[in-house]
Amino acid sequence: MDGFVPPRWIVRLSAATLLWSGLGWCEHDLFAQHGRVGGLDELVILDPGKHDRGLPSVDLIPSPIGTQIDIAPTTHVHRFYYNGDKEYQGPLIQGGPTIVVATHPRTNKRMYIDVNLPSGAPIIVYDKCSITYVYQDRRVVLGFAPLSDERASVTYLPGRGLCRLKQEHIQAVKQKHVAAAQQHGLGHAIHDAGSSVVKTVSGAFGTVGKVTGESINHVKTTVERLPPVTQLQSIANQRAERGLREANSQAQKLNELKNPDFIKTNR
Repeated sequence: MDGFVPPRWIVRLSAATLLWSGLGWCEHDLFAQHGRVGGLDELVILDPGKHDRGLPSVDLIPSPIGTQIDIAPTTHVHRFYYNGDKEYQGPLIQGGPTIVVATHPRTNKRMYIDVNLPSGAPIIVYDKCSITYVYQDRRVVLGFAPLSDERASVTYLPGRGLCRLKQEHIQAVKQKHVAAAQQHGLGHAIHDAGSSVVKTVSGAFGTVGKVTGESINHVKTTVERLPPVTQLQSIANQRAERGLREANSQAQKLNELKNPDFIKTNR
């Protein structure tokens, strides 16, 4: 449509979108994947111990208004939060109703957050405003309100997050290339070793011992140290001439023993 002028907010939104994508927003501190640590003693899990398989137990509690149902929660204590941005592999948890205990990152006040966690072995991510449980197909984010000391939010999100998927894809590609490079190098080593192995004549048996138990590189070095093929042929010829002279000498001695009157002459 001629003369159409888009609204100003559309222009601003488009410009902001292009700028944001051009800056590589996944590399920003707010979205970048944190360094992986061991996570030793970071998380303490207190099981209520009311179920023999560690599952959330269902208790029947009588009351004046009738029987009520209670599910005893598991307690997760993040004893070192917050001491820096990081992530670690969490243990296998049964899930269910959970009380998360952590210190508010700005006020140092102890917080008790009710959350319903999935079962699995999540990656646990710390940053200065949240604790995130990252599962294979979902995330649970415990956020600390910047303007309130008494409140924390719980958000259930699908997927692992676009930035995390991008970083994991990059890592997978890097590992694939490293494995391919290592395999390519091994193929070259085998090809070079095979090219260095030549057919030798009988003289080689008097020069080289067993090489069966040696590695490919040792075999290559041993073969390269062999004399040239022409020299090996000369060694074989010399061995054959020595054998012929020894056979003639033995035949002559045997003839002398059989014929005592035999007179040896020099020819």
